[in-house]
Amino acid sequence: MDAFVPRIDHYAWYEDGSESGSSIVGSEDNAPTRNNDSDSPIHLRLLIAETGAGSAGGMATDDWQLQYDVNSAGSWADVNAASSRVQTDTSPATVSDTDATTDRGTNGLTNPGSGSFVAGIVEAGDGEITNHELTADNFTEHLWALILVSADNSDTDTIDFRVQLNGTEIADNVGPSIVIDKAAVVATRRVIMVN
Repeated sequence: MDAFVPRIDHYAWYEDGSESGSSIVGSEDNAPTRNNDSDSPIHLRLLIAETGAGSAGGMATDDWQLQYDVNSAGSWADVNAASSRVQTDTSPATVSDTDATTDRGTNGLTNPGSGSFVAGIVEAGDGEITNHELTADNFTEHLWALILVSADNSDTDTIDFRVQLNGTEIADNVGPSIVIDKAAVVATRRVIMVN
């Protein structure tokens, strides 16, 4: 039996909105610059494809944990409801934890050339999608509802993301990331009145 090889093929960021109707931020596979002067809700959607092209698939007990790293420091940490920098949004506007995802192949994410779509899961709880099976040679889209934590981030920070499957990092065709923007300090002008 061939190995089960899941891979992040594409990613896109979406505004906090409905699972199937939210607006894309920027474009597929590109890190947008996001204003983070205040806590910023945003969705990260990952297209994960099984690339083993054999008879092996995942298991019904597979767990998918989102992790992040800042400025390529190599200090990967789990995203959860209390993590610094980026947290799961436990009260997103119009999605709920464990909702099924739909195929957004016509609105932001490019589907693989083969395989069928397997509904993914919305994560708006602890950062981990649990008990989701990706079957052989197919693909899914998982959506993480996130909050970029303003107090923890600095201007020009780059936050990178990866996924661990049952504790082991999966491969990626493109590494998801986002760039933090803090508004420039506006200089004030002093006017001196002369009599």
